[in-house]
Amino acid sequence: MLKNQRSIVFFIFLFLGPTIWGSSLNSFCHLDAQKSSGLGIRGTNIDQKLPIASVSKLITSYWALIEKGRDYRFYTKVFYRKNVDGTGIVHIQGGNDPYFSKEFLHLVISELNLKGIKSVKELSFDEKFKFVWNINSRAVAVGDYTPESPTPDDVLRNLFRVKNLTTDYSKTLAFAKEHGISMVATAQLLVKKFSFLKTTEFHSDGFEFMTFRSSPLSVLLKEMNRNSNNYSANIIFESVGGAKDFKKFIEKRLKLTTDDIEIFNGSGNKLSIEGSGNYNSARCSVVLKILIDFDNVLKAQSLKFEDIVSVVGADVTSSSSNLYNNEVTENSVIAKTGTVSPAILLAGVISTKKGNVYFMYNMKTNGTRRDWRDAQRKIKLQITNLIQKEYNGGVPISYQAIKFIPSDKESEESTEEMP
Repeated sequence: MLKNQRSIVFFIFLFLGPTIWGSSLNSFCHLDAQKSSGLGIRGTNIDQKLPIASVSKLITSYWALIEKGRDYRFYTKVFYRKNVDGTGIVHIQGGNDPYFSKEFLHLVISELNLKGIKSVKELSFDEKFKFVWNINSRAVAVGDYTPESPTPDDVLRNLFRVKNLTTDYSKTLAFAKEHGISMVATAQLLVKKFSFLKTTEFHSDGFEFMTFRSSPLSVLLKEMNRNSNNYSANIIFESVGGAKDFKKFIEKRLKLTTDDIEIFNGSGNKLSIEGSGNYNSARCSVVLKILIDFDNVLKAQSLKFEDIVSVVGADVTSSSSNLYNNEVTENSVIAKTGTVSPAILLAGVISTKKGNVYFMYNMKTNGTRRDWRDAQRKIKLQITNLIQKEYNGGVPISYQAIKFIPSDKESEESTEEMP
């Protein structure tokens, strides 16, 4: 009897397994971009509010560009004082720069060395200084963060973990030379003490300073979307105002309420609030309405979707290229991927023979890698069929990927004020 029961179980698993454990369509919507009013959105479950995962980064990009503009820079001031014994005291006044990582730190060290400072008795920083050693590592990009991350304690831990602040300096130098950025050939900075100092506790009397600025916001957003960086997305989102301000913004801008869209952070990763996990969520139709407005915002700032969002096939290191590139989607799909435990998504714009098309796929999964792969395979098949059958094929855009540079240095005599 037991043997027969095992046979029955095996039979069910073999023939029904893919149905029981495979991914399924949560929602899908698409719209011809010429219908800019948002009327005529077609698909499945287009008004069901569901988790949107890293598609949230499109919304973060949209909001940041509206509030700050494409050329906005994050400013960091480095105060320094050289002692009579040749050592220095350094204080970093942060500006919430979402891409202050080892390369940016190496640039600061190079400039300090040019000032004759190679040994520092104390390096302090304030609450707006955000730092991780390797911001584009997979561990950082997919990490789980609170709206406050990284806290001053996090930054201290990040600095303490690095035994030598000039580790990988040769790589930074080679990249700098390639892009015409001047840095010293060899660098050194020995720090005896790291400390956190609140903005109100630091007094600049007796200090000189250097001002560093990030690359333009549009460049940072492109990089954020390329490798779906949760860390930088959350910092950018919080720098614009955070969840409460976004709620006010989207209600005023597009008359959308929490019944339509609910955003807790900039990345789309789960955020724990009072013991429960919360995911950013929205209706498929609402995401398309935001993409319509996003398109208008980009045009008003002389930008295109491909300036901010990854192009499948062309941005070869992006998640969208890794998962969805084929002869139909290559250079014609500009999109952001999304992955959270219950869902796999893809959303953006398609260049087709019938014009541009806004779209989003949202697949339901059980949170296993097997289900995620199944969902991604189905999205790839479905978007390929959509392009070919519904829109007569894709039209590759003219686009050339560029390398990301996180910063450029301002001189000490800069007349620009730090925001």
